[in-house]
Amino acid sequence: MRNEERRVQEPDAFVERCTEINGHTWVGSSSIILILLVTVCCTNTFADTDGLVPVVSKYTPTGPPDPGSWLNIAAALPSPSSSIQHDPLTNAFTYGGSPPLVAVPGFSVVRCGSQTVTLTRPVIYYDGSLFIAREDQPLIRSALVPKTSSALARSTTHRPTTRRWLVVLDPGHGGHDTGAIGHRIVEKSINLKVARYVKSLLEQKGFQVRFTRSDDTFVELDDRPEIANRCQADLFIAIHANAERSGTITGVETFYCDTDKRFNAIDRGRSAARTCRLDPRKFGLARDPAYDIRSIIYGLIIEDSRYQSRRLAALIQQGILKQVPADDRGTKPGALRVLRFANCPAVLVEIGFISNRQEAKRLADSSYQKRIAAGIANGIAQFAAREQQ
Repeated sequence: MRNEERRVQEPDAFVERCTEINGHTWVGSSSIILILLVTVCCTNTFADTDGLVPVVSKYTPTGPPDPGSWLNIAAALPSPSSSIQHDPLTNAFTYGGSPPLVAVPGFSVVRCGSQTVTLTRPVIYYDGSLFIAREDQPLIRSALVPKTSSALARSTTHRPTTRRWLVVLDPGHGGHDTGAIGHRIVEKSINLKVARYVKSLLEQKGFQVRFTRSDDTFVELDDRPEIANRCQADLFIAIHANAERSGTITGVETFYCDTDKRFNAIDRGRSAARTCRLDPRKFGLARDPAYDIRSIIYGLIIEDSRYQSRRLAALIQQGILKQVPADDRGTKPGALRVLRFANCPAVLVEIGFISNRQEAKRLADSSYQKRIAAGIANGIAQFAAREQQ
């Protein structure tokens, strides 16, 4: 891989320190964090009442909710909650349990452990309690009831996902930029061949796939993640082959973006809010929010994507190693420009060293390329399946 800065840093500080909000630790819980941030931004316009900041007046009814249509969240839980905590700053209610449930009045998205659940109607508040529509009780219970080992195994098999994820594949280099050359193997050609196999496999699994380049053309480095941003991709995967001078090193490695001085999620959020669209339905919002809130949402998306990228890199690395007898060089953080400016989970896969004679010979073999592609596709499918649990 050339034209890419290869400096490796310590793991992402966001992952290491997590984020603590009033005693609750959030790791990768992007959706509810977004909800809480939006709620904070909205609280300026409402009066404080007994420590509770109502989101919208219509979600605080003047009388008890109709029991035929509404159900107290505490009664909707699969087991009685030992505690209910309210954060007056963010207006979030946390129902203790394993896993816990977090909800905010006025929003139709709740967090059940690691899962985000979209309700049919927004949550309402009355007399110190939250209520949900009765038809939403099965959604809550399904998300909170632990899966058996057999059910978990079925949920993580590589089946087509329930929604069509959009994956952007970036075959590295192209055109006059050949990438590395070794033992009569040209990197740009290997990258594109493997990417085409990955595309075919992902489409069979129910994914939508787009390329940054589909032929031997040159695409500027900064334009590659921008292609993913413009089409609101769910994942961005850059595919490269490796090289080094001695010709003795072999193996597969996968990079994910870390945080460095040149990367600021707040500034990136502002930039994304100006140039990218936002689907408010993904966040339980009725309409596209104002620019200031969009910039906060995008900043959090980008910050959370750094955490998700690490998980994605690990699954792809494991997927490849299950398919080919390659040395495991691991997953590594790196401030790679092609990853740093993506608004979604993004990784760069180094599929092998063409500077090594034996590995170059394997990489030139179409059957070996297909096995690598199968590993990448399986890792992506496993990531998507886990996100949808």
